[in-house]
Amino acid sequence: MSRLCTLQELCDLRSGEQSCVGLATGVFDLLHIGHERFLTICRSHCDTLLVGVDADEIVRKNKGNSRPFREIEVRVQALIEKNFADAVFIKTQSGDELLISIRPKKYFVSVDRTVKPQRMALIESIGASLLPIPYTFGISTSTLAKEASHRLTHVPIQQKDAH
Repeated sequence: MSRLCTLQELCDLRSGEQSCVGLATGVFDLLHIGHERFLTICRSHCDTLLVGVDADEIVRKNKGNSRPFREIEVRVQALIEKNFADAVFIKTQSGDELLISIRPKKYFVSVDRTVKPQRMALIESIGASLLPIPYTFGISTSTLAKEASHRLTHVPIQQKDAH
């Protein structure tokens, strides 16, 4: 069963773990089928899946002030309730700091994500494997939000029948 953990609890979990620990991170805003597929595939490639949810400040920095649509507590709780991971945590540090602290065996990213050479070197130096996970094309939080906004602003006005 999923649970919310602190970074220290994750490190403690990892240090006593002899199984394959995997790490995935993301915004997970407006949880959708693309997120579900990503996390299901991640979980199938490890014994213990740790999922970091980007803190609101990180999301605003990377995606703009209009994001996230849902606060961190709601995004974390949605993942815990869906039981996609063994542990869920609020990610407040850089990816590099996280990799150094947790030292997973597998690090999962979406195949559409570019991993910089410095990050690749770090992944290799801690003995982890990078596993690119297929992207669900056409489905993203941004796309869903744009479609919803468009529908709300272009709702046809229904005329009453004249009797």
